Amino acid sequence: MAVTNGGQSIKSKYPHTHRQHKPVSKVLPPADLKLFPLTSAKSGCCLHYTPPPRFPFVFFLTYYHDVMSLRRHLARLSSVAGEMLDLEKHFAFYGAYHSNPTNVLIHTLFVWPIFYTSLLLLHFTPPLLDLPSWLGGGVLAVDLGLAFAVAFGLFYALLDRRAGSLAAILCVLCWAGSGCLASRLGFSLAWKVVLVAQLFCWTGQFLGHGLFEKRAPALLDNLVQALLTAPFFVLLEVMKNLCGYEPYPGFHASVNAKIEGARREWQTSKEKKTS
Repeated sequence: MAVTNGGQSIKSKYPHTHRQHKPVSKVLPPADLKLFPLTSAKSGCCLHYTPPPRFPFVFFLTYYHDVMSLRRHLARLSSVAGEMLDLEKHFAFYGAYHSNPTNVLIHTLFVWPIFYTSLLLLHFTPPLLDLPSWLGGGVLAVDLGLAFAVAFGLFYALLDRRAGSLAAILCVLCWAGSGCLASRLGFSLAWKVVLVAQLFCWTGQFLGHGLFEKRAPALLDNLVQALLTAPFFVLLEVMKNLCGYEPYPGFHASVNAKIEGARREWQTSKEKKTS
């Protein structure tokens, strides 16, 4: 120990120059230490990294942002779903192209055969699941035809609970009947029957629009809507004419008003093009 002239140690005389300092810990990089633990090279012990604490306000901001983003997405989805299930809008669009009685009768006779023969051809696709014998196994199977029939039926039931349920039953019956016919005909004959039926029915509908309706078919303006909703609207038209059915009171009055407005708009645009 170093000693001063007065017999006093340097450490006691100048204590601030010999202060013992604690070893400074190394700053650890922000890594995922659970997957990649850091190990000290000298001691071999694992050095654990503790992330900085997050304040409750940060959690609140994150939660609020997620909730508001989810609400915006749900609002968009609900608006899209509401527009897809707007029965008045869809039926008015269909009625604006089918106001002539002869054309309406032609569609009543030809729309469901088109749906039936389309399912007939889908029975020759590979089956997705075999059915037991008591459900028609060997003749019927879960295939693309059933998938389309169920999808159409569910959409119709969502549009209107009563008439849509009846349309859904008809869709499944068309699938079952076309499956039985497909098993009897075989593919070599079935595709010819489908081709003739489709050509005949589509030609009749185009003639109905050209000769009687004097307006192009709806599928030229909205192909998906025309093909998807036509079977249900034909059934809805038949139920209205036979028993005066309407999904709710005032439905047909509101639809007729929209149809008249759409037809006036079409007539105005047609006159502007010809003039």
